[in-house]
Amino acid sequence: MAYTSKQIKSCYHIKDNSFFISVLIQPNSPKSIIQGLHDGKLKIRIHSPPVDGKANEELIRFLAKFFAVKKNQVEILRGHTDKNKHIQITTNDLLALEKKLMETLNLID
Repeated sequence: MAYTSKQIKSCYHIKDNSFFISVLIQPNSPKSIIQGLHDGKLKIRIHSPPVDGKANEELIRFLAKFFAVKKNQVEILRGHTDKNKHIQITTNDLLALEKKLMETLNLID
């Protein structure tokens, strides 16, 4: 499914030097991948179980690698114990993050 720019932009916003993104995670997946969009959120399957913060740690690692930033630039602002999370990524290259997300979501079938 090809997503429109408007659909993709519904899951994130940019303010100052931060990229804020709403995600829906599905833990205990065979591998960590971006699955697409769901109700205005980026749906991510996470390999780790939702036990002792392991899924949150995996989510931070996954997003840091995906967006090519350091782990300390990725922070879970809300939803530490929920599958719906609000993430902040701090960087000087916000356009690169936006471009990466747009390209990836437009490749998902």
